Amino acid sequence: MPRCFSCGSNVSALHFTCPACKGVGLMKNIQTGVRDLATIERNGHEQLAAAVSRVSEEISSLNDTIQEELSNLASVLEWGFEEIRWELQQQTHILKSIDRTLRNPTQTQAHEWRRMAEQLRERGCLNEAAEWFQKALKANPLDYRTYVGLAMTCLWGKNFGKAKELLEKSLPHAPKCKRLIVEPTSTVGQILCSSGRGTEFTIPSRGFGDDRHDLTEALGLNRKRRRKKIEEMTDDEAIDEAFGFGDESDDLKSQIARLDARYIRTFQFDYQSNSYRLIGRIHACRDDWANATSALRSAIQLSPEYEEGNYEYAQYCVQSGDRQEWIGPLLRATTAKPAYQYMALAERNFAPVRSELARLLTAIKEANRNIREAEKSQHQSESFLHSFLRSRDFPELFRLYDRAVRKLAEAKEDAASGDYRKVLEAPIKASQARELADSATKQAVLRMGPPPDDVNVSPQKAQGLPASPSGIIAAIGRAIGLWKR
Repeated sequence: MPRCFSCGSNVSALHFTCPACKGVGLMKNIQTGVRDLATIERNGHEQLAAAVSRVSEEISSLNDTIQEELSNLASVLEWGFEEIRWELQQQTHILKSIDRTLRNPTQTQAHEWRRMAEQLRERGCLNEAAEWFQKALKANPLDYRTYVGLAMTCLWGKNFGKAKELLEKSLPHAPKCKRLIVEPTSTVGQILCSSGRGTEFTIPSRGFGDDRHDLTEALGLNRKRRRKKIEEMTDDEAIDEAFGFGDESDDLKSQIARLDARYIRTFQFDYQSNSYRLIGRIHACRDDWANATSALRSAIQLSPEYEEGNYEYAQYCVQSGDRQEWIGPLLRATTAKPAYQYMALAERNFAPVRSELARLLTAIKEANRNIREAEKSQHQSESFLHSFLRSRDFPELFRLYDRAVRKLAEAKEDAASGDYRKVLEAPIKASQARELADSATKQAVLRMGPPPDDVNVSPQKAQGLPASPSGIIAAIGRAIGLWKR
């Protein structure tokens, strides 16, 4: 039975939107002209997280109406804003760089026609938009954006077959890039969100280098040009001026220079993956799960860390009957984008594996928490053993510490394995690793004699010992006090 493109509900014929998803509050924001995707998605994720958290593993026992509403919300968060996402992608460095390849008046004219077509589609004038896209495509058949723009117009017009054909034709023209995703909770992420720029950026693949430098390059903060008066600027130049050359941009650039590298996630991205994902969705809307799975497999082969592709691939694996392959892609997706954990619990495509999914996501949360605690305990144990003891005097304690290291490595490997049973074992192994590290530290404190002659324990070093949640630090302080007497 056909499905709605935006929410996945069963419909009588293929639709981009249907009455079910139009009733979702977030979709009403789009209909009233709201284009702030970051705010819309954040509100949607908060709604879904609150609902799913209340029902947790019992979500499958909810009545059909509530279950359907949660499923619609999850699908709308994934697919309902595809047009806005495409608008934002066209503002990225990599797609805007296509403009610099326009070498003759015909290509420049095609660019203007394409922009006019995008505006017409946004205003709901689908037939006129399709005509201008066709003119642009005939004048310049090398612009990837024109193929995707016309395909989106066809989807809005319920012509899914033509959309799929255009997306397939777009593949040879898809650019490659480096994708940078800034953690929204970081200072830089908050500045970017509040300015409406979002937290996702791209630069050409040849520009690989330091992530912070690449981020400033993607934002246009490194460009130099003659300053114009505001009345001389086009709208695009005024935006560039606001974000690239004013006092605010200088502050943003300095914030990026101080940004911890852990708050920038980067990976190689091929825009063919974007086309394959849309092709897969069209197959899914026709209940053709085998071809949908094949298309998404191609997407993540080209861009292995593509979280949207991994999340979609996991769904299609479940629907096509592969009850093993879905775990690895889903784990990669939820690691990159934790909001997928709530979306997955409500997603109708995961219904056949709902109970396993709930146990899996619970295990992942516990594993991550236990791994963090084990790493902290391990760091404390390592600091204490290597600062105050010699391995030749206490070999059994160092062997105990080594066991903790190996056990933690196993836990991390299991958590990322994609194997259902191993993932469920990961929290237990991480907890065992923490206990081993704590045990090594406790035994060292209890068995510690006078300090070796070659160890000088200064008050500063004693004060610098890591704090311990299990009260080990108090015992260490007493032991050091005895030494100094």
